[in-house]
Amino acid sequence: MKKLITLFAAVLMAVGANAENKVFKITVNTASPNPWDAQCFINLKNVQKGKANVVKMKVKTSVADAFKIGTESIDDLQTDHKSEWGASAVFNYTDEVEFSSDWTEGVVNFPGVTTVNCHTHCTLKEGQTEINHEGGNTKSCDVAKHENFEYAATAILLNFGKAPANAELYIDDITVYDGEGNVLSVEDFENATIAEYDNSKTVYYPAWQGKATFEIVEMTTTGINDVKVAAANAEFVNAAGQKVGKNYKGLVINKATGKKYINK
Repeated sequence: MKKLITLFAAVLMAVGANAENKVFKITVNTASPNPWDAQCFINLKNVQKGKANVVKMKVKTSVADAFKIGTESIDDLQTDHKSEWGASAVFNYTDEVEFSSDWTEGVVNFPGVTTVNCHTHCTLKEGQTEINHEGGNTKSCDVAKHENFEYAATAILLNFGKAPANAELYIDDITVYDGEGNVLSVEDFENATIAEYDNSKTVYYPAWQGKATFEIVEMTTTGINDVKVAAANAEFVNAAGQKVGKNYKGLVINKATGKKYINK
C-alpha cells in the first residue's frame, strides 16, 4: 500500500511539473496610430470553403485596462487573387477581440464569402501601355471584381497597432467550429513555429514588422473559464484519470488535447 501511495504521489508530482502550457505571446514595442501598423497571421486548419465558421480563442493581456484589436479572415495561400501590394486580396474584416487582464474568450465569425478586388487580373486603362503596381500604385489598371467569392480562410490576421506600448498579448487554444458548433480543428501552440513572412509556419508576420516581437512561451493557464473555453464535448479528468466537471478545483486535463489547466 505504501508503495502504491508513493507511486501515486510521484504521478501527481510529474503532472504538476508539466502543468504549464505553451501559448503565443506578442510584445508591443511601440504604440501606433493605425491598427494595421502592427500585424501577424496565425494559420488555421479545416476552415470550410464558402461556409460560415466560428473561431474562438483564449486571450489575455499584461496591462490593466482592456482594449480591442481588429481581426481579418484571410486566404493567404491562394495565388490567383492579389492586391496591389502583392498580398492576398481574398479577406474579410471580422470581429474585434477584447483583451483584458484575465483569460477571456474571443469569438470571431468567418463568413466564407467575400468581394475580391483582384489586381492580378486587372486590365490596362485607356491610354496606358503597361501595368505598374510598384509602391501600391492602383491608377494603372481597371480592377477585376468578383462578387460573392467563396473561400476558406487559411489564417486569421491580427491588427494590433493601436495596442498600448509595452503591452503583452497572450493567445491560446484557437478553435475552429462549423455552423453547427462542431469542432473542426484546434491550435494549442504546443508545437508552433514562428517566422518572418513564411506562411508555412504557425505564426508569421510581414518582413517590415518591427513594432512587436513574437514568441512561444510557457504559462500556467488558470481560471474556471479555461474549462468552458476548451474544445466542445471534451472530457476533463484529474491527475488520477478520474472524470471531473467544470466546477472541479485543481489540476484538470483535457483528454482530447492533453492540455492541462489549474481550475480555481
